[in-house]
Amino acid sequence: MIDLAYFYLGEIDGYESNRNLDKANLYINEIISKDLPIGFFLKAKLNLLNNSNSETCELYKQAFDGGYLGAGISLANEYLNGINCEKNELEAFKIYNYLFNNTNNEIKVLASHNLGYIYLNGIGVEKDIKKAKDYLIFSASNGLKESNSLLQSLN
Repeated sequence: MIDLAYFYLGEIDGYESNRNLDKANLYINEIISKDLPIGFFLKAKLNLLNNSNSETCELYKQAFDGGYLGAGISLANEYLNGINCEKNELEAFKIYNYLFNNTNNEIKVLASHNLGYIYLNGIGVEKDIKKAKDYLIFSASNGLKESNSLLQSLN
């Protein structure tokens, strides 16, 4: 069911042309009815595709608080940028830090990149080039090209 929701959201590489938001919504509502936190994450993505962003922040928060750590990156990004959530740099930092310390996958790599960016620019924390480099080196060494670009800007 989750795969079908992703499929109809047009989120699977090579199958974007199969996007059908009405069908995606049906699957997403079914996922939510089963109390699966990923359903709230998918509903947030659907809302963004429908340009209905008013609930996006709360949906990401429900997914993350429900244990779907993948929603944490999206939620922290929303707090950092203040687009669909009220801007809250400290909350973004806390979420990225939590994800870095509590995951061992690409979520950790993305969190590391964002922590590096935060320290590099002193966003909600004191600017710290050493910490920025440490986080960016970690994410770059795990294949995140964007981190290499930021590291090059430090030299």
